[in-house]
Order: sequence, then C-alpha cells, then structure tokens
Amino acid sequence: SRFISRNPKQIEDVFRQSVERLDSLGELGKEVVFQDGTKIESRAGRYTFVWRNSTEKNMEKCLARIRGLLKEASEVGLVQTDEAESQEPEKLLASAVSAIDGQGLFNPFEKKGRGHHRSRINRLREKALEELSKLEMQKKHLSMMDGRNSLSKTDTDATFMRMKEDHMRNGQLKPAYNIQNAVDSNYIVASSISADRSDAKTAENILEKLDLLPWKYDIYCADSGYDSLESFWDLEKRGIEAYIKPQDWEISKTRSYGSDIGRSVNMTYVEKDDCFICRNGRKLTFSGLKTNRKYLRPARVYECHWGCISCPYRHLCISNHHKIRYKRFEVQLEHQQYQKIAFEKLSSEFGAEVRANRSIQVEGRFAFQKQQFGLRRFSSFGKVRVFSEWLICCMAVNTVQLAARIEHNKVGTPFWYRIRPETA
Repeated sequence: SRFISRNPKQIEDVFRQSVERLDSLGELGKEVVFQDGTKIESRAGRYTFVWRNSTEKNMEKCLARIRGLLKEASEVGLVQTDEAESQEPEKLLASAVSAIDGQGLFNPFEKKGRGHHRSRINRLREKALEELSKLEMQKKHLSMMDGRNSLSKTDTDATFMRMKEDHMRNGQLKPAYNIQNAVDSNYIVASSISADRSDAKTAENILEKLDLLPWKYDIYCADSGYDSLESFWDLEKRGIEAYIKPQDWEISKTRSYGSDIGRSVNMTYVEKDDCFICRNGRKLTFSGLKTNRKYLRPARVYECHWGCISCPYRHLCISNHHKIRYKRFEVQLEHQQYQKIAFEKLSSEFGAEVRANRSIQVEGRFAFQKQQFGLRRFSSFGKVRVFSEWLICCMAVNTVQLAARIEHNKVGTPFWYRIRPETA
C-alpha cells in the first residue's frame, strides 16, 4: 500500500516502458487500437452517498435558518440590522458567535435537559454553531464534486454509477470508477481512469495517453458508447481513422428503421435552404439551437410550421399525433455525417474484421482482469492509488499474455483474427 501511494508516476512510467518493450519484441501491430471501458467498484461504503441536488437544496434551507438566527441575534443586539443585508449571512453569524464568547455572555455551566430553562443566548449560540458546521460540510461536498452529481463520503473521488455486478439485483447505484483500456494485439497499451458515468467523453483521455507512445496508430475502433461529436473531432485532429459503431447500428439493420418516415435520416436534407423535406414535400426549417443532456454540443432544431394537420402521413411521421400538432426534431448534422462515414467503413470486409477483433481483444482483457484475477473491487482509496493498482494489474495481464505466446512459440507475430471466407 505504501509503495502504491508513494510511486504513482513511477508505476505509470514503468507501464509505458513495458509497452515499449513489447513493441521491441514485435508483439504489437501498431496499426489498429481498440478502446473499451468498464466500471470497477470502489472500496468505499455502498450507502455513503452525497447527491448534488439534495446538497444544494439543503444548503438553501440552511441559509434560510441562518437568516432566521441573524434576525434573532439582531433583536438581542449582537448584530445590526443594516449589516445583515450587506454581508454574507454565515460570516455575520460567525461574528455574532464570536461576540457572545468575547463578551462573556455564554454560560458553559448552564444545565441542559428536561425541566431546565435555558437562556436565549445559549440556545442561539448552540443553534448557530450547528448550522454553521452543516453549511461548511455542504460547501465542502459541493467543491469536491467537481462537475459530478454524486460522491462517496468514505472515498470522495468515487462516483455512484449503475453496475452490472448488482448484489441486491435491484439496479442500485454503487461507488465506482470508470476504467478505460486501449488494446493492441491482445496487449493493454494505455489505460485511463475517470469519474464519468458514460463513455462519451473518455476517448480524449485515452488518446492523450497514446500520444506519449513513440508510434502513432492509424485506426481507432470503439463501440457505440463512444459515438459522440467530440470523439470524432479528437480523432480527426490527430489524423486517426474512426471506426466507431454508431448508436443506431443494430436498429438500422431492421426493416422498420428504413421505412420510418419520421426519422431525419430518412428525409432529404437541402443544404442550400438548410431544411429537411418530408414524405409529403413539406419543409422543416431551422428554428434554433437547443442544449440537451443527450448531446455534448447544442443540437439544431427543425420544425414544420404548416401542412402537418392535414397531412395523410401524419400518423406515420409523428409518434404522438393525437397531441402533437407539428413535426419537430433535433439533430446534429456534423455528427450525422461522421456516423454515415463510420457506418460505411464498418460495413466493409475490413470493418467486419475490425469489429470482430474489438470484441475478442478488448473484451477479453477485461474478462481476464475481472474473472481470472478477481479484480471486481479495488482495495485502495482515491483516484491516484486506484489507478496505480489498476496499472499493476494491466502489467500482470500483459506478462501472462506474453508468457503464453512464448510457450506456443508465437513471439514476433502480432495477433489478428481474420475472418475466413465462406466455403461453398
């Protein structure tokens, strides 16, 4: 534990050197890299959660109680009425408590409990200290969240996520870390850790780790969880081909998807007029931008302002046509274009091999770490120590893989699964 906590940079550097050593043995293809992620449970307690929305609501209630105490303090003469509006309420209340202690108004020997009458000053001081400590704790929790919506009290770096390993089988959230692996020829060449509950923003972290290697990959492959506009931008900036499975990859193969006239992909887009043409020949024009949690960038909104009520295709185009009068949808045109290119690449013969190797290689590494090594819950606290523990496990996996290759006399030929053509 001391070794892991004291040498995080050295452990990461040794892991990078071990990857370069694998390259010197000819074990890496250095052409295609695969990324996937998993959620590993933290050592923190499962029910030590702090939620952002609840904390913000409780902080507002706490500030309201503090203002009530300030009003009472002004009646006693500890706080002036004009100061209560100009200064922060918590600082003003703290100064009132200091005034009580400085003037000797607090009686520490006053008896408490049932049947004893307590003085107004003692009750005011006790309530003030209680509310100030609550407010300080709530501010501390909000500052530690750093863009997250939850944290654990016993491991503040852990975020509550939905896990596949659910011991109560009720879909509850547990404190965990989002671990990402980049795999080449069945070897883990890069890894990253984050507090994101989804994989849409994690591609950049892995690409930054890959930039530290002395070679550059030409092709990047990932599943539909990484299908975001930011991922395509990061890959295009580095000159890497994107083989990212679109989010509608599976459903797009169905007959109902192609015949659904209400989808934007099945409408004709006119770039000159910036509008979509529906089945009935009506125009859906651009009406503004909308920020949505589904997209990391604002989406463009297109609407049809007339002709929908009397349209003969109304029941096929609008899902809830009894309540919604006009057709309206949100779309990211640039993202849609990237998805179309990725779909064509993945549909080719080489794309089929890339998809097959992604499921074999990167999924197989996670299966090895979680099943063979039994790493389903970290034994360390904090993001730094947890990541060091994970890198040590990655080096162990690479070592076992290399030992198996040496035993079968396959060193120097990078692994790549090839799809055999069907025989007649």
